[in-house]
Amino acid sequence: MQSKRSKLPCGRVRGMSLGVLGIIFYTVVAVCSFSIFAPAQTYDLGAQWSDTANPNGPWTYRQGGSALPLISNYSGGGSFGFTQPAWAPSNNWGDLLPVWFKSTVDGGPREFDILTGDVVVHSTDSANGIGEGIANVIWTSPAAGTINITGSIWHAANLGRSNDFFLYVGGSLKATGTVSDGGNYTRSNPLNFAAAVVSGQSLSQIPVSVNEVVELDVVRSPNQPYGTLAGITLQINETTSELSLGLRFDFTGDGKTDYTVWRPSNGTWYVLPSNGERYYIATHWGESGDKVVPGDYDGDGKTDYAVWRPSTGTWYVILSGTGRTASYIWGLNTDVPVPGDYDGDGKTDYAVWRPSTGTWYVVLSSTGKVATKEWGVSTDVPVPGDYDGDGKTDYAVWRPSTGTWWVILSSTGKTVSQRWGVSTDKPVPGDYDGDGKTDYAVWRPSTGTWYVVLSSTGESTTKQWGVATDVPVPRDYDGDKKTDYAVWRGGSGTWWVVLSGSGEIASTRWGLPSDVPVNQPTGRVAQAIF
Repeated sequence: MQSKRSKLPCGRVRGMSLGVLGIIFYTVVAVCSFSIFAPAQTYDLGAQWSDTANPNGPWTYRQGGSALPLISNYSGGGSFGFTQPAWAPSNNWGDLLPVWFKSTVDGGPREFDILTGDVVVHSTDSANGIGEGIANVIWTSPAAGTINITGSIWHAANLGRSNDFFLYVGGSLKATGTVSDGGNYTRSNPLNFAAAVVSGQSLSQIPVSVNEVVELDVVRSPNQPYGTLAGITLQINETTSELSLGLRFDFTGDGKTDYTVWRPSNGTWYVLPSNGERYYIATHWGESGDKVVPGDYDGDGKTDYAVWRPSTGTWYVILSGTGRTASYIWGLNTDVPVPGDYDGDGKTDYAVWRPSTGTWYVVLSSTGKVATKEWGVSTDVPVPGDYDGDGKTDYAVWRPSTGTWWVILSSTGKTVSQRWGVSTDKPVPGDYDGDGKTDYAVWRPSTGTWYVVLSSTGESTTKQWGVATDVPVPRDYDGDKKTDYAVWRGGSGTWWVVLSGSGEIASTRWGLPSDVPVNQPTGRVAQAIF
């Protein structure tokens, strides 16, 4: 494997010949600095606290199933001995609980076991929360992926009372415990959620779908007439499945698809980073006859260089997290490679579809076990995607003879079908509305028109973009988590993209007529249907 980074000057470059790339009049705006986005996003209840908005991003401070209103001068009816903003039903006796707040004092006059910046909750009780719901905070997942949960709880007031906590993911209880007056759990020695995990459960590598909820309930213990204060920390680290599911082909980790071609004549990948880096990246990986199968095979948040060799059925991958190479024999020379994240662990799985039998063969990266599914007939086109938004790739085919999509939803195992397209169309599934679900979409070469059924509304939309000889390359080029209309014009090596975030048009020359544009829909390159 040979990789090199060729330098481009800062600023706007015009009329440049890039040697081995054979590209004339290449145009790009490059900047002199860039940042690499972390492959995972950390959400912190305390660090992301708001005293103005509820819901606040993915966080909602609640009583029962309702978001609490803001009380700007909350004092617990005067019992706290200090006043500060809080989320509570009111500040009136009989109706002032439950309450959530981020402390503005160290202890206060009553010497609570809290410091400035701590998140504090007071559970409801029979005196001051009659008819109110239990105290809870929820985090709603903005994307499909996997999460790791950390955090703690401690008893914050010496009132002879106790609280129980319950931590749920998608309605499934993950951890529970009790903190009480006189117990061992103080601010300096809290009860970590990891030490209170329910048998058979885990707080690590939990698959979540878009809008799936993590809920932390804090309630007064049974036989306790009154609630009490507790300090809370809660962090959720999410690795999204956008790369393993193929929303983006992002080799640099900046959250945007990179313009990338693979040159069969020399087996070299040429990447033009979308992050404004002053280099293009050339990596020799593969040989003539291989099929490009990029994906996030190690789950590090970057797309890995990968090819599948039909002659031997072997997958060859450069793992971006370590730089090491991996190989795996999987498939026959007549198979179609359909890599995706079929188990929802944030890693791309080796997978092929066998037209002769309509069978899918998948090696699940989470367990190493093999999954097989007969789905489709020999004349179908495989169109794997996450059609139900659960963070897992679904088995799916498009039948040109009838224009029908056939999908098995991994979340329920149910099958759905949708008639969309005509026999001469090209299927271009993607998440065009950013709701975390793959949309049915086709591109019609005869008119250059895109036809999309938006899964969020069920409505259809059209866009004329491209000419008959173009290759559709829909991906997320601007990092807004929506698939952009995009084509690659082989005659000139030009990429034409409609950026969904701004509606602006981006065009970049990158590649030769004999190159393979890497950003095609999964399964398309292998079948050479474009």
